[in-house]
Amino acid sequence: MTPFDSRQRLCTTCGARTPALVCSEDGSLTVQLREYLPGAEVKVGDLIGERYVITRRLGEGGYSSVFAAQHVVTGQALAIKVLKATWPGPDEQAVRRFYREASVTAGLSHPNTIRVFDVGQTEGGSFWLAMELLVGPSLEDRMQERLASGQVLTQREAIEFAVPVLRSLHEAHGRHLVHRDLKPANIVLADVAGETVVKVLDFGIAQTSGSTLTTTGMALGTPAYMSPEQCQGLDLDGRSDLYSLGIVLYRSVTGDVPFADLNPVKLMQAHLSRPLPDLRRAARTDLTQSFVAVVQRALDKDLLRRWQHAADMREALDAVALEMARTSLDMQAFSLSPDHAPRRRKSGRIEPVQLPPLGQELGSEAVVDSTQATGPMPPLSARSATSRVLRGATSAAKHQPPEADALLHMPPLPPLPKMSPVPAPPPPPPPPAAPESVPPPPEAAVVPPPAQAGSGERRSPLFKKTMPMGSDRPTARLPRPSGGGSGKG
Repeated sequence: MTPFDSRQRLCTTCGARTPALVCSEDGSLTVQLREYLPGAEVKVGDLIGERYVITRRLGEGGYSSVFAAQHVVTGQALAIKVLKATWPGPDEQAVRRFYREASVTAGLSHPNTIRVFDVGQTEGGSFWLAMELLVGPSLEDRMQERLASGQVLTQREAIEFAVPVLRSLHEAHGRHLVHRDLKPANIVLADVAGETVVKVLDFGIAQTSGSTLTTTGMALGTPAYMSPEQCQGLDLDGRSDLYSLGIVLYRSVTGDVPFADLNPVKLMQAHLSRPLPDLRRAARTDLTQSFVAVVQRALDKDLLRRWQHAADMREALDAVALEMARTSLDMQAFSLSPDHAPRRRKSGRIEPVQLPPLGQELGSEAVVDSTQATGPMPPLSARSATSRVLRGATSAAKHQPPEADALLHMPPLPPLPKMSPVPAPPPPPPPPAAPESVPPPPEAAVVPPPAQAGSGERRSPLFKKTMPMGSDRPTARLPRPSGGGSGKG
C-alpha cells in the first residue's frame, strides 16, 4: 500500500497519482486517500455531500454500513451506503473498485435492479453511495420466517423470485458486470405501490482481499454461495452468478445450502470437489423433474456444462412455470366433471368408465330404449346405425383392460335421424266364412290348421259337439276311443 500523501490524489479509473482534481489521462475525478481518524465515521445527523441528511441506521455488513437519508431540498427518501474505514486507511484497490462498480451500477436501468443516484467522499474521507431506498423484507428474511414455521418456499415461489433476478443479471452481464455476492440477503422483495417487486442489491461491490473469510457474520454467508472458480480465485464471468443463484434456489426449497461447514476453507473445498446432494431427497416441497434439472445444471462444477447465459436459464424456468400452469388448468378442467373421474381399486388399478344405463343422459344426447318407445318405429336403416353406435360404445367399455391408466374418452353419439311416420300396413283380408252346416267353434276350442289342398286326407275334429238331453245348447265331449273301450283309465 502506497503511503498517504496529502499532496497526491488517486484517479479512480486508471489508478494514477496526481495532485489535480481531474486526471489528465482519462478526465476522471480524483479522490483523496486520508488516514483513518477515530470519530470520523458517518453518524446519524451528518450531512453527506452537502445535500443528504442521515436519519437512521438500516444495517451493517462486512465492508459497508447502510443508512436512511433524506434530500435536504426535495425531501426524497433514499439510502446511503458507506464504505467502512480501515486502519491505517482505505485500500487503494477497494476504492477503485467501489467507484468503478458504482458508476456501472448507476448505468443499469432494469426495474429489478436497485437504482444508484450519486457517489462521493465525505469531509472525513469516507466514501459513500446514494441509492434507492427499498421498503420490504429481503429474501433471507422471508426464508427465515418460513423456517420458523417449519416450512420452505414452494417451487412456484422460487420461480417467481428467480426469474426477475435473472432479468437483472442479464442486463448486468451484458455490461461485463459480475455481481460476485449474490445471496438471499442481497435480494429484496420491495413494496412498490402495493405490489411486490424483486430488487437485486450490491451489484459488483467488490470486497477487500480476505474480508469474506475474516469478517464476523460473513464467513458462512459469502463462501456458502461462491462458485468453484471464485473459490479458486480465478477470473469470473456471468456464469459464476448463475451458480450462486442455483445455491439460492436449492436453499429456497430445502431450507439449507447444499454445502455447509464452519470452516470456510473446507466449505470452499466442498464447492470444488464434493458432489451435489440429491435435490429431490433434500426438498421439503413438491418439485417437478424439469425444475430439478434447471437447478442441477446451474450447480454444475464444469463451466461448459453450466448455463452459459442468464437468458437461457430464465427461459428454462419460464418453461417450467408454463408447464405448471397447464397442469393447473388440466386439473381445474378435470374437477369440473367429477362423475367422469376414474375410480381406483384397492389393488391400485383404475376401473374402466361405465356407460350410463339406457334412458339416461349421455353428454348432450339421450339414449333411447326401443322397447319402451311409443309411436311408430324409425326405419330399419336408422335403427341399425343407432344400434351399431350403442353396441360399439358398450363393447369398448366392457373390453377396456383394468390396467389402463387413461380414461375411456367416448366420442359423442351422433344425433338420431329424424323419424318420418311410416304408413300403417293394410289390414289383413277377412278369413273365409265357414259353411252354414258347421257352427263356429266355441271360444275354448282349439281350431286345427286347415288341411292342405290336394292332400285328400280328412282329419277328425278333436271335440265332437252333442246335444245333451234337456239342453238346447251343444256341449263338447271327448270322442270315444276307437278300440271300443269305455275310455276310463
